[in-house]
Amino acid sequence: MMQEIYALSEQGNFWGAYQALLPVKESQPMTAQILEADFYLHAQLGYRWEGLAIAKSVPALLNNSLYSQLFLGQAVDVVAPHLVTESPLMQAMISSQDFCRQCGIGFLRFMDLMAQLTDDHRGLIQLMDRFLSDPEVIKHTGYSTAAIGLYCRHFADAAAVAEKIRPLYATDDGTFPPAIAAELSRYEARFTDQIPATATQSDLFHEMGMVPSYAMSGTRESHPADTGANWITPEIDPVRLKAGIEKLMARTARWLEDEGSPHPAPALRAMRDGGIAPISVLSTGRVGTTALQVLAGHSDRLSPYHYLSQNIAAGDRNHLLYRLMDGTADDTFLDRFIERYLTFRFAELYVSHSQGRRAIIVNHLDTLFTPIMAAIFPKATFLHAYRNPGATLISLAYKNQFQFAQLRHLKYDPGYPSGLFLHSRDPNLSLEQECAWYMHVTDLYARSLGELLPQERFLSLDMEDLFAGNPNRIETFISFIGDDELTPELCRETFSRKINEKSHRVVSEAHQSQDRAAEILSHCRQQLTDNGRF
Repeated sequence: MMQEIYALSEQGNFWGAYQALLPVKESQPMTAQILEADFYLHAQLGYRWEGLAIAKSVPALLNNSLYSQLFLGQAVDVVAPHLVTESPLMQAMISSQDFCRQCGIGFLRFMDLMAQLTDDHRGLIQLMDRFLSDPEVIKHTGYSTAAIGLYCRHFADAAAVAEKIRPLYATDDGTFPPAIAAELSRYEARFTDQIPATATQSDLFHEMGMVPSYAMSGTRESHPADTGANWITPEIDPVRLKAGIEKLMARTARWLEDEGSPHPAPALRAMRDGGIAPISVLSTGRVGTTALQVLAGHSDRLSPYHYLSQNIAAGDRNHLLYRLMDGTADDTFLDRFIERYLTFRFAELYVSHSQGRRAIIVNHLDTLFTPIMAAIFPKATFLHAYRNPGATLISLAYKNQFQFAQLRHLKYDPGYPSGLFLHSRDPNLSLEQECAWYMHVTDLYARSLGELLPQERFLSLDMEDLFAGNPNRIETFISFIGDDELTPELCRETFSRKINEKSHRVVSEAHQSQDRAAEILSHCRQQLTDNGRF
């Protein structure tokens, strides 16, 4: 049975492996092999605190597993003792020849969190110096650019970072390779001059196996048993949520016009005045966004972006959502998100605009930030993409696409003590309920934005119509995108294929039933519509 569990894990079917492990745990003694598998699968599925409990029962897992330190990155009580330069863990990482390379983007995520939780950056800078000078890392441009961005955010400004890495990365004429220059441009405008006009998207931005999501230090996750007496579950009030979105748009507009706003505000004003008109897709994911990316890639007038090299971490995305939902987001709080998001997206927006293309961002993690794009760029347009809700639920829940890393139903402290978003998973909710809440709030968020925009800037589209080749909806879609290179024939051919289906990850026949999934969703959504909460 363990061999079957390992095989499912290797296929990426972590939910299936987890389900297969349950009867093994019930019927056999808890051997080290079973415990390690249990820990690993909890980590992959996003059950952070359950994984921590397993690791604490087997100290070897916690002390010797580098992955455990990375996966428990938000578990501050576990990580904090290891942050000082002299700690055994830090010294082991500094002395390791291949630690950084083994952990890749996971290492950078961990570094990002550590940099925010401690003022002692000596060990971190030693680690970053080692990472940036590793010949294998230098060859992996995706790792290099992500690391340089992290260095700029925490340890030095872009000019200082450029001088530090110049001997390692600069070309003979003293300039940087296009991808390095693009990354530096997020933090200082002058590096845009080093991005060649002929550079392709693949030259500049490199897709990686993990989504590089970075925290902003404003969130703390607790074990479900350790929640405070005053903690509550979220209430979805459509009126209040729409008011929160409107406030985010108004604050963004003021931030852009404020002469004191830092880079990239001046460059964004110039791009706005130059008529930039990006397209953003709002979705839960698992609705055909990869097909949209493939379709847009056929056009010389579009630059599709799906796997972006900088993303705001899930805890922070939820922090922003909850503040918008309960009306507690002040200007200082919003400014942090506005600046961080636009820094993370600047290079892609700048490159597409300078090359005369329209950026089309299909990454569902950006859905929460679309009001920022709407306020910055008056010509930007927004496509709300959704599909058969039963099929979406199956894909999210049973293909390990939810991973407790999306917008979530959480128990939280509504007082935000010291400005922190203290939260925990709600153990009373099933995975299906979690996914249903995510789908409901995303749909409401998208439609609320649509109500605040002129009709010509927003389209809500059932992707099932495109999959079925509906000629009227295909024409509507093409007209909205405004690109005649996307012909009806090309749309039909693209959307008739199953792209990024991940069908091998569904566990059982019962989990493939769209009728069953639709029934679960209908019940959950009725509760949320009637009561605003579970």
